[in-house]
Amino acid sequence: MIRTAHEIKSIAGGTPEEIKTAVACITSCSMSGGLEDTLLDIDGAEWRFINDNYIDAIQQDELASDEYILGCFYASFLARYIDMSVKQIEDAQKAEQYELIGKLVIASGKLEEIQQGYVSGDGYGHHFAHYDHNQYELEAVCYRMFRVN
Repeated sequence: MIRTAHEIKSIAGGTPEEIKTAVACITSCSMSGGLEDTLLDIDGAEWRFINDNYIDAIQQDELASDEYILGCFYASFLARYIDMSVKQIEDAQKAEQYELIGKLVIASGKLEEIQQGYVSGDGYGHHFAHYDHNQYELEAVCYRMFRVN
């Protein structure tokens, strides 16, 4: 627990009480199988902690619920997974048909493959860390931290 506290402090700063709260949440979550995803305020910033065992499923759920974002992916990336050429996707994007492309992505049944390709190319930070797109892997526990504001 001390190692986890030092990791969080070196990444996010924070008061001893904030660090204690974060460590208590993560260690109780990881031991009980409870929360897999939680938001905590540390040093005036909001941080998202996601358990590594659930992060892919959480990202897939979030992508599936946002057809617009799915339609904004690079055409060359999407063409590897859906039955459309790069030009067809680019034309649809130029026509601002992002949600339609997203619907096609979901209908393709390849969301898991797309999510894995997305992580392989950009990591998790681009999706989860709205503030700076950075991800921090905690070594002492199976969690990742993302600053979201």
